[in-house]
Amino acid sequence: MLAVAATLLFSSFDTSGDFLGDGHYVLPQTLSSLEQKSLDLRSLEVYNRSGKLELDVGFSSLQNALGSPLGFSTNYLDVFIKTSVGGQTRLGDTGFNTPTTSGWQWHLTITPFQTQLERQIKSENTPRNQATSGIKIRSEGSRMVIQTQIPAGKYGYWITSRIFDPLSEKGYAVPSSDPNPNRLYSPIADSPAVVDLMAGGNPATTYLERTLEPLGEVIDRRPLFLLILIGVSLLFTLIATVQIWIRKRS
Repeated sequence: MLAVAATLLFSSFDTSGDFLGDGHYVLPQTLSSLEQKSLDLRSLEVYNRSGKLELDVGFSSLQNALGSPLGFSTNYLDVFIKTSVGGQTRLGDTGFNTPTTSGWQWHLTITPFQTQLERQIKSENTPRNQATSGIKIRSEGSRMVIQTQIPAGKYGYWITSRIFDPLSEKGYAVPSSDPNPNRLYSPIADSPAVVDLMAGGNPATTYLERTLEPLGEVIDRRPLFLLILIGVSLLFTLIATVQIWIRKRS
């Protein structure tokens, strides 16, 4: 069976070795060096495959010490997708927000043993969980391939990486100011659990301001609609002016 060709819609790259949060995080020593590199986001490629959205997320490494059927076991990945204007500005429980003029409509949470999908409904203020039967995830070397049923298009993206911890209440490692070598350490209280991220803006100020700019492009048709509305209004004004001028001439 021949593979279905895919069209590249968007690509972006991230700096190598920047998986220590704001730069002062210390990763648990229980993770091997390759497992630590599994947290390092390196690239994002987005494809249109048969009209559906496919994401290819690259890492410095992708280890599977726990034997996950998906082929990775260190990562707790969040993918937020902006498909239209508006949307939810709080990026889940990552500790970050989108700019006030932006927001997401789809949120994928991917762990080694579970995938969850949320969708922001326009008529509702709270995202709703959706069935994930249409999502297929596989690992290829150091890349994670995510096939979705979301219609392909020019969208915006936020991607964050955390440490998967099946023994913790939240499912991921939470930073602590306790210098325990077996825990994720941060000298700043209430630091985000995100150790690496892919988003626009300056990473040096991101952890301070807790605001992530989106990657990619979203077509905002509101300016076009506004121009059309102004054009129609001017046309009606012109017609009314001409009719008045004709009546005065009669």
